[in-house]
Amino acid sequence: MTKRKLDNARVIITGTSSGIGRALALELAKYNCRLVLTARRAERLEELKAEILNSNSELNDQNVQIVVGDIANDDVRLEVLQTAIREFGGLDVLVNNAGVGAFGLFENADPDRLLQILDVNLISSIEMTRIALPELFKSADAYKQTKTGCAPIISFTSSIMGKVGAPYSSEYSAAKCGLHGFTQALRAEIKSKGVDVLTVSPGTTKTEFFDSVIDKTGMANWPAHKPVTPEYVAKRIVKSLKRGDHELVPYFWGEVLCVLNRISPGFVDRVMSWYA
Repeated sequence: MTKRKLDNARVIITGTSSGIGRALALELAKYNCRLVLTARRAERLEELKAEILNSNSELNDQNVQIVVGDIANDDVRLEVLQTAIREFGGLDVLVNNAGVGAFGLFENADPDRLLQILDVNLISSIEMTRIALPELFKSADAYKQTKTGCAPIISFTSSIMGKVGAPYSSEYSAAKCGLHGFTQALRAEIKSKGVDVLTVSPGTTKTEFFDSVIDKTGMANWPAHKPVTPEYVAKRIVKSLKRGDHELVPYFWGEVLCVLNRISPGFVDRVMSWYA
């Protein structure tokens, strides 16, 4: 665990057109971070860049770079990384935030739904990390030598469903469970090289997630819980980045569910079956 200063850090954030990614970009801009923002919707990225520059006079046009495209595409991931290297000279913080969901019983879904969910939520994050690691290792070496700048860290936006699988979200749960396994393994592998790994598991958050799913043939009738805001989640993520936390669950009822699942997984299975 490494406490770090985020001031002027070089940051990549995926999935920044709305929700947690957008809020996190605005929050990190308060630290004068130099940002590479990527998403599929060009107009949303342009609006976000303008808002960042209008809110912080210390950042200029070069400090906020946007890359439009699908993060599941190899060429887009490479362009994102090359933009950080070309414009900022390297990378300190990688935030793998892009994600997409689907709702419906597994028995009624076709294989394409699974492939799309895995591609965006799991594979793209893993492959973005793969190509970024050499730059993060360079950043770690520089930090070790000078003790200035930002100690590098990778953040992954997972989900409560990556810790407790939920009916009507089987593929999404599988992708996020895979992300938890990957981040735990990666954390152990690169610890000695000076790069931290943070896994964030949001619960119900007031975003456009439910409006932009790729398929919706049915949903569980969950009990009503007040969602938290993306801004709240972003502030919690920044605190965890600064502290060098390994895991973050920025939602009270999500924390409760995780504890119950550890104490009595059979009970949680029964509860989940009520909503299937």
